[in-house]
Amino acid sequence: MKRRLFRASPVLSGVAACLVALGISGAMATSSPAEEQFDTGISTSELPNPTKLAPMIARSWAHNLVQIARYQWKETATIEADDFVQLTHITSNHLGQDGKLQRTIASNDLHYQRKAGMKKRIRKNLELNGSAWIERLSQHIAAYAYPNESKMEDWVSRSSMIVSTKKPYAGSWEIKTRRALGEENRLLQWVEPRSQRTLARNFDAVFEGEKVHGELIFQNLGEVTVLHSAKLNFPGLGYVVRFAFENYAMP
Repeated sequence: MKRRLFRASPVLSGVAACLVALGISGAMATSSPAEEQFDTGISTSELPNPTKLAPMIARSWAHNLVQIARYQWKETATIEADDFVQLTHITSNHLGQDGKLQRTIASNDLHYQRKAGMKKRIRKNLELNGSAWIERLSQHIAAYAYPNESKMEDWVSRSSMIVSTKKPYAGSWEIKTRRALGEENRLLQWVEPRSQRTLARNFDAVFEGEKVHGELIFQNLGEVTVLHSAKLNFPGLGYVVRFAFENYAMP
């Protein structure tokens, strides 16, 4: 990785020196969209009306949130470089009664190619600062992954909508919202028309002074739609962070 990594963000300066020394970069994650379940009687060929559809999509999502709150799951975040994992950060997660993401760190393992003069304090600094940085990234993802009913209705009601013609979400409602969570923010969602299930959400935002493009992929777990994977791309810094969500289970 180029030495410019994190240089543009003073907030991340503690992580920057370590990542530059180790040459951190990343990779992307992909998954498959969700399947149908409920039939609302609305044809996929009908031109969507955001004002009409917003309450219905929001109610469907709120019902899904209640189901998600019954589960715990594992999140594995990785920062990669030179075709091998550099930092693996694993947490146990669930939604609290207030709807906010609750996290417990299970492990934070660093893997790197030892270089001449590498000091233990550099490794420790990367472990500590890298862990704290990923924790903040995860909360940033959660703001887009787990909006409450009113937030979802607001997003959809002031959006533009089309029936997508592009794979892998052809036939779904493509919902574009500007200023979703900030002035410079843009949110793009794909929703399956008959079931109202969320297939994916992409967003463009600013995280700690750096522009970021996020891609969230959802999947079905029985009657509940859950987050499957996420990818955060920082174009100004030249790297990608990968997230995988798995082992969903009721405690």
